[in-house]
Formats: sequence, C-alpha cells, structure tokens
Amino acid sequence: TILLVFFLFQCWTLSAQVLISPTGAGGFQNGASFASNGWTVVNGSVTNQWFVGTAATGFTDRSAYISNNAGVNNTYTNSPDAAISVVHFYRDIVFPAGVPEFTLSFNWKADGEVSSFDAIVVSLAPTFYTPVATNISLATGVLAPPANNLGGIAAPQLWNSAGVTTANYTIKSADIGNCLSDVTLRLIFTWKNDGSLGDNPPGAIDAISLSGNPMTINHPADRCTDGADITYNAT
Repeated sequence: TILLVFFLFQCWTLSAQVLISPTGAGGFQNGASFASNGWTVVNGSVTNQWFVGTAATGFTDRSAYISNNAGVNNTYTNSPDAAISVVHFYRDIVFPAGVPEFTLSFNWKADGEVSSFDAIVVSLAPTFYTPVATNISLATGVLAPPANNLGGIAAPQLWNSAGVTTANYTIKSADIGNCLSDVTLRLIFTWKNDGSLGDNPPGAIDAISLSGNPMTINHPADRCTDGADITYNAT
C-alpha cells in the first residue's frame, strides 16, 4: 500500500496539472457565452464591451474580443470621452498546494494606443476584489484591476499588435503563497481605453492555458520556502 501511494504521488507530481484548458473553457469552446465557459463578464453600460464569438480574425473558432456594436465586429470607439471604457472578464482559480510554479499563456491581439492607454491588462487579485466596469478616464488615476502581480511580474499591459501573438508568464508559488495549502485567486482580463487616439483592432484573447508545472529535481516541492533553485552534483 505504501509503495502504491508513493508511485501515485510520483505520477501526480511529474505531470502537469491543467487548471484552464486552451481547448475547453480557455478557448471558449464550451459554449457561445462567457458563462457557458465558466467566466464572469463585467461590461456595465460602457460603449466598448467584451463578447464571445468569431468576429476577431486570426483565431481558431471562438475567442473573447472587444466590440462597439454588440459583438458584430472586433472594433472599438475611442472618441469622445463618452466612449472611455474599462471592462473585464474573470474566473477564480484554485492553485493547488505545494506546486512550485504555474505557466499562464494565451493568444492575443490589440493594436490600441501608444504608451498603452488603450490596452489589455492581465492581473491576479484576491477573490474579495470584484472588478467593475467604468467610463472614468484611466488618465485620472483609475485602474480597475489592482496592480497585482503574476508571479512577481507587474500586471502586464498588452498593445501595439494588430496580429495574433502569444503571451507566456510564470507564476511562482513563492509569490502566491500556496506552499502549505491551496490558494484561490481571481484571474482577470481587462480592456481599457481612453477617449482619444488609438487604432483598431481592440483587445481579443483566445487559447487561455494555465497549468501547474511538475515537481522535479530542478523544481522541488520545498522550493517555495525560500524561492531558490537548488542544484547538486549527482555523484
């Protein structure tokens, strides 16, 4: 029995744990809405909003994208100030205890505006933080998602890409605190735009993948106690 438990544990630790599948909920393949894929959308009544559909080009089948005409096109309005928008979709993720690090990746595009005034923002937040849609200018200091981190990385702002590209981030257990117990955090994708300038297309996202990397010699389970890589001579 002891040997069986040992080998089962080894199999669990040496295989990646999929938390979001890019061919399922992360690829919006479970249905034609955010809800059917397990995401919560926060659009409010602003001009530019998130939709699930096939209007954004360059992706396989459905994606999440910003639209100013109820999802018909992946286009946005950025003038006048009434068109200022900050909108989100998010889901709560349980990060299993003791997994040394996680990999988040997704495909995206967003031309937006220089200096990232119009951009996609990706953040992690505690579950008690609920993002809200707003039409208040980000230039006045309002940033809807908290400036939290993805494994020590400042919340990424993605813009200046009219074509599809891939983003990859490493989330370390030492930074999210799941060394001894499971930790639940809120993964938030945000689109923000101010009331002037900027180029189409606005934000679009697909193939979201989140997986726990396996525990190996290079990434032992106790790595999160000090955040250090441990190396040794096998002889």
